[in-house]
Amino acid sequence: MDPLSRTRRTIPVVCTAALALLAAGPAFAETVEVLWTANPSVGGTTIELQVGDTIEWDVQLGHDLSEMPSQALFDACDFTGSTLIAIGPAVTQTTFDSTGVRYFACSVGAGFHCDLFNMNVTVVVSPAPPVPVPVVLWPPGVAAALALAGLAALRSRRRRADGE
Repeated sequence: MDPLSRTRRTIPVVCTAALALLAAGPAFAETVEVLWTANPSVGGTTIELQVGDTIEWDVQLGHDLSEMPSQALFDACDFTGSTLIAIGPAVTQTTFDSTGVRYFACSVGAGFHCDLFNMNVTVVVSPAPPVPVPVVLWPPGVAAALALAGLAALRSRRRRADGE
């Protein structure tokens, strides 16, 4: 089989699959909005996300948002080694680009808000599902016509190459 004719036949399929991947990729990402205040709607809970998802934190006045370095420190509302993300009032986003477990809490009052006001959240990030790649299936009549046209082109090339 002539490699050139094979390449020409597969280009429409490859292009269709590439366009589908580009179009479908971001559609799977999700943004979760969290109102971060005393007794937040998600306080003391676990938020389950997938790689690529984002949390939009709406940090209210009188609160802050910190990421805790470990579950032990999170469980104890101990902010040693934590990373301050925002001081309210502020809106900020965290996009999760890898799998794992992350811990967030309010450090106001030396952990008082974390403990008493239940201002703590565990985020579990799992792998994103694979993006389905469409397969181009030609209707039988079209497939047969393309196959015959390809054979005719191949025969024509062979005749020219043989000097006929």
